[in-house]
Formats: sequence, structure tokens, C-alpha cells
Amino acid sequence: MHNVAQLISRMMNAYSRAYGLAWSAHVCDAVGMTPQVHKAVTANDRHNRLHRLDKGLRLCATHSMAHAQVILIDDIVTTGSTMRACIRFLRSHHAQIVAACCLADVREQNADA
Repeated sequence: MHNVAQLISRMMNAYSRAYGLAWSAHVCDAVGMTPQVHKAVTANDRHNRLHRLDKGLRLCATHSMAHAQVILIDDIVTTGSTMRACIRFLRSHHAQIVAACCLADVREQNADA
């Protein structure tokens, strides 16, 4: 997953250089969760997942996220709970969410199960 984010960062930086834009993209693992919360999140339903996520996220970035423009990338979206919790969490640290995307969206598959 980190390799995909690195690739996106390199592409954005190449675009910035090609068009003379004054910004650059950096990859960082901004949000993390404790192993206990990670295990609980993967083993619970949507309601319990939301409750645990709101209490179990922590800032991993080595610099302040205040006023940072963030593109949030998640590997798989099953319910959207993790993505929504990360957006709320980053906004609470005054980050500006520019975009949020996932590499695989399996919500419709799970709805039929």
C-alpha cells in the first residue's frame, strides 16, 4: 500500500514540475491505530467498528498536520467506517482533506452477503 502512495506522490510531483506549480507531495503514514484496536475493528460490525475507531486512532506523522492538504488513501473499503473516522480525525487536527480514495471498494459485494 505504501508503494502505491509513493507512486502517486511521484506522479503528482512530476505534474507539479511540468506545469511549474509551487507545491510538492509527500507520503506519510499520518494515522495509525493500536494493534488491539486494529484487531477489534477487523472483527466487528459497522457500529462497533465506528465506536472503536473514534477512540483508537493516533497521529503518526512526525510533523503537524495543521493546514496540511491531505489526500487520504486506503487499501480496501468494506463499510467506509475507517475512511470516515480518519477524515474526522485528521480534520480534528486541522488538516484539509483534498481527496479520499481507495484501491478496492467491496461495499456492494458485502451488501449481498
